[in-house]
Order: sequence, then C-alpha cells, then structure tokens
Amino acid sequence: MQVTRISLKVLKAALKDRYTEETIKQIHKALYSYADNETSQYEAHCRIDQLLNNHGIEGAQFKIRGRVRTLYYSNSGDSYGVTVMRWRYFDGLQEICTWMVGSWGDIAEKYPEAQY
Repeated sequence: MQVTRISLKVLKAALKDRYTEETIKQIHKALYSYADNETSQYEAHCRIDQLLNNHGIEGAQFKIRGRVRTLYYSNSGDSYGVTVMRWRYFDGLQEICTWMVGSWGDIAEKYPEAQY
C-alpha cells in the first residue's frame, strides 16, 4: 500500500481556527504512527476522529477516470466543515491511500454521481 500523508504545516493551516495546536500535533502524530496497510490506516482514522471530536467515519464511492475510489471522512456534523479525509483505491498494481483535509460538501458537489 502506498500512503500519502498530510504535512503538519497543511494541518495547522486548515484546522487552526477550530482546534488547539496540541490537538493538531496529535492528529499529525496519528497519521505517522500506523503501518501502511488498510487496517492500520482505519485505526489511524478512528484516532483522528476521536481527536477531532467528530461523529464517526463515513464513506462514499466515486467513479473517477474509470476507477472506483472510496472516500472515508470524519463526520463533523457540517457538510462544509473542514475535516480529515482519506481516499482509497487500486491503481491496477497496488492500493493507494491519500490523506487530505477538506470538506465533504465540496467533494460531493464535485462528484455528484457518488454512491452513498
């Protein structure tokens, strides 16, 4: 599994208005404290969801450029609230996992064909 994680600088910029610097550092640590496999990445996401004090992890599937991709996101209770998300898909050779920050609402608008 190839995993792309979020830098501390990006996390601070995206989450500074809602979370303390210590919480942001703990989120960053959780991103790097788990092995590069799906079970561990899910455990990392669960820990991050706890730190964000969100409502659990939800997912949706999208078909993008002919490939099915699954987006897992921490439900912030606000469709346009900034949260931590994780794309997961196969590129034909290996599983890809990409972490990002953003809002579920923006993704849903960009890909209205999502299967919830």
